Amino acid sequence: MRRIQRFWAIFLAIAGFGISLLAWPASAEPTADEIAPPLPVVVPVASGWQPKFPYPYDETRNEVTDADVTASARCASGTRHNTIC
Repeated sequence: MRRIQRFWAIFLAIAGFGISLLAWPASAEPTADEIAPPLPVVVPVASGWQPKFPYPYDETRNEVTDADVTASARCASGTRHNTIC
C-alpha cells in the first residue's frame, strides 16, 4: 500500500511539473530589427578625401605603372593569354 502511495505521489509531482512547463509563457524569437537594427541612410557628398595607405603601400604606390594596372585587370577578367597572373 505504501509503495502505491509513493508511486502516485511521484507521478503526480512529475505530472504537475510537466503541466507547469506547458503553462509557462513562451517567448517569441527576436525580430531582424532587434538583432541588427537598420543602418542610417548614407548621403554621398563631394570632398577632397584621399585614402591613406598603410606601410609599405604608402611607399610603393608611386611605383605602380599603367601596365601593372592593365595586367591586373586582364587577370581579373579571366583573359590571361599566356601571362602569369
